[in-house]
Order: sequence, then structure tokens, then C-alpha cells
Amino acid sequence: MTTPVTYTLTVVVPVHNEAGNIGVTLEAVAAEIIASGRFQADILVVDDGSTDATAVAARAARADLPTEVISQPNGGRMAARRRGLKVARGEYLLFLDSRVRILPGSLRFAAEGLDRGDSVWTADVRIEATGNPYGLFWNVITEMAWAAYFDNPRTTSFTAVDFDHYPKGTTCLLAPTAVLRAAFDSFQTAYQDERYANDDTPILRGIAERQPIHVSPEYGCRY
Repeated sequence: MTTPVTYTLTVVVPVHNEAGNIGVTLEAVAAEIIASGRFQADILVVDDGSTDATAVAARAARADLPTEVISQPNGGRMAARRRGLKVARGEYLLFLDSRVRILPGSLRFAAEGLDRGDSVWTADVRIEATGNPYGLFWNVITEMAWAAYFDNPRTTSFTAVDFDHYPKGTTCLLAPTAVLRAAFDSFQTAYQDERYANDDTPILRGIAERQPIHVSPEYGCRY
């Protein structure tokens, strides 16, 4: 029996004032990585100018993987991602938002995709709607906007040609570190103050112009 390939992975978590959530997020992603059995991983938390105890909570988290907390003045989520991307050591990188929980089995599934050469994975995001009218609203909007996928959730991929018909984001994005660095390096925001930028879509469109982006209900997360 052939031994599965082990991939090196850096998890980058940009965070701002999430002292109450960051510990659980880090512990959950570490447990999922270890359970997959497919990654040699480390975690980078980029504390983007938090004014609460986020950095303390991140350092105190019982995440069973090497974890480093980098603090910087508040520059926004894009700046925090760039900082993590700059110092990431893994061949692959997982961007993960600070309130996101990867669903069990997702990283094992994604690793099997990497084995086939399917190297960029954007998560099927399940928004928690129970008792949350805001979440319910966004669930409806999301499923209407990307009905081509949500009417028939399945493992599929898209390129720049059909980019607008499929869900995508950097909430839980797995890709080669070199691909992400190239995408960020070639992109410039139109915002005068990047702290207010939410430029996931143009960055991902740039990636999709070069290679397919994959999405599947088997690679999912809960927000």
C-alpha cells in the first residue's frame, strides 16, 4: 500500500477583537488537521491591532500544533492576510477567519484533491442561521446568488469563464502558498484606506484566470 503524501501547511488566521472566539477556532482547526493525517502544519495568528485580549487568548489556546501570534497596528483584514502570507512556511496555506469551524473530514477530502492536482479549494460555507435572523437573511441571499451550485451541491470547479456562478471566498481557502503570494502581489485595491477593503473576489478572480478553483460540500465550514 502506498503511503499518502504529507503536505506542509501554514494556517493564517487574521483576527481583530475576537478574544472570545479565537481559542476555540484554533483548537478546532488543529484537531481537524491532526485528524486528517495528511498535513505537517503550523498556525500563524495575525492580531490586527486588537484592543481586547485576543493575543493573550490565542497564545493560551490548547491547539496541538506550533502556533505563533504576530501583532501589528490595525491595517485591516487584507493587510493581516498579507502579513501572514509573507512569513508562511508551508507549501500550502489555509486562510481561516476567526469565527469559522472547519467541518469534520474537510481537510482529508481536500488532501485527496491535492493528490489529484486539484490545488485550490474554497469552502462550502454554512452560515449559522438558528436563532440568527442576520444569518438566515445571508443564507437566502447566498443561495439565490449562486443557485448554479446550491440547487445541486456537488464537487465541482470553476474558472474565470463561469466565476460569477459559484460561491467563493477567503473565509476558508486552501491553496498553494506561491499561488496566493502571486495573486496578492499582482493586485492593488481601489480603496484609499485598505482597512475598509473586502477584496476577496478580485483576488480569487485573478487565480481563476490561471487555474480552476474547486468547491464541494465535502470541504465545508460553519460560520
